[in-house]
Amino acid sequence: MTPTGVRALACFVSLFSMLPIALADAPCNKGYRDTTPAERARIRAALQAAKSALPPAPEGWQLRGGDDISVTTSICQDGEAVPWDYSFSRSYGQVGDYEKRQKSFEDAAALAEAERAKQQPRIDALQAEMMAIMQNQMALNQKGDYDGAQKLQPQLEKKQVEFDRALSAGSEHVAAAGNEYQRDLEMSIAVRMNADSERPRDGATQLPRPAGALAAVRWPSASSDDSNDSALYLFGFWKQWPDGSWQSGTRAGVPTSGPHAVSVLVTADRERLADFVQKIDFAKIAAIVN
Repeated sequence: MTPTGVRALACFVSLFSMLPIALADAPCNKGYRDTTPAERARIRAALQAAKSALPPAPEGWQLRGGDDISVTTSICQDGEAVPWDYSFSRSYGQVGDYEKRQKSFEDAAALAEAERAKQQPRIDALQAEMMAIMQNQMALNQKGDYDGAQKLQPQLEKKQVEFDRALSAGSEHVAAAGNEYQRDLEMSIAVRMNADSERPRDGATQLPRPAGALAAVRWPSASSDDSNDSALYLFGFWKQWPDGSWQSGTRAGVPTSGPHAVSVLVTADRERLADFVQKIDFAKIAAIVN
């Protein structure tokens, strides 16, 4: 992977959505209608509360993408009878130690190149040996001695393993540097109103619950190369199923455009997550559904 490739991996797009669940790709049989001023005001208030609860970028970090609130002006009438799904997200990117990360990666690439250069004579010799074996196999096949040609195959395969090993000399340095380059590089918080369901990963552990929270759990990334952990906090009306998933419900007396169930999903480096979560004003989140 080149430094340019790593920089590309380091960049990600901030996802911000505020769309009712009925505005998905499914066909809208009943047609769309304009949302009312009261509905838009209700949605905006919930999103504004979510936005005000999230921390600014820490020192050495910056916000990625836009940070504005957008309220839908139309809704498919097929799904307006159930709570509308909308959200506010904020993504953060690490910029304070870019030069250090870049130099570390370039140093690893240089070290890998040096180790491969040392292996070049061995690479050339193995390549010549494999070519000689293949030529012998071709000659035997032309004579009809297929068994003799097949007997040379284990030799060829052994040389191929040695060749691949020599060719990849130093690659572990680049891989390790690439993982370190991307460690603690980005984090995000997504506050979602009326998600149909939330499902923590298997093996999630319990976290201290902020006041008003129904649940708080944490789990590691599914990838061993990813140092990010995730934490999920639930507020409002939720029901947990035996498989560990949570299903949102409807609060009595609240319009479907209002917040019934709120989920907060935080993703950050495992060493930073606990401190990052402390910066969230969960009291404002809880007030959204109180």
